[in-house]
Amino acid sequence: MVRAVTVAVQTRLRPIMMTALSTKAGMFPLALEMAVGAERFSPIATVIIGGITMATVLTMILVPTLFVLLSRRAPRLSGDGRQRLPRGGDWAKRRVGVIGAACGRDQ
Repeated sequence: MVRAVTVAVQTRLRPIMMTALSTKAGMFPLALEMAVGAERFSPIATVIIGGITMATVLTMILVPTLFVLLSRRAPRLSGDGRQRLPRGGDWAKRRVGVIGAACGRDQ
């Protein structure tokens, strides 16, 4: 589980950081009030920069950490105490059937 989360974070790090940094770079001139009339937009630019920073931290650090910790603490147990994971075919067919029935389709 830890290996899968580590690989996922490494895979998504570059695109998330590029998006966050480009958004911050675009908001930076507004936050510094470098243009005429930009004083109206300075507060919202500051909030956007802070929000993007927090979202990046939560996405890259907090969410994967909580996922690993919670997956260790709450294993899926059956009634006899043995750990069981849902089987791909049966579980997937039941899910598709339930979703199809909810959408009004007969499976």
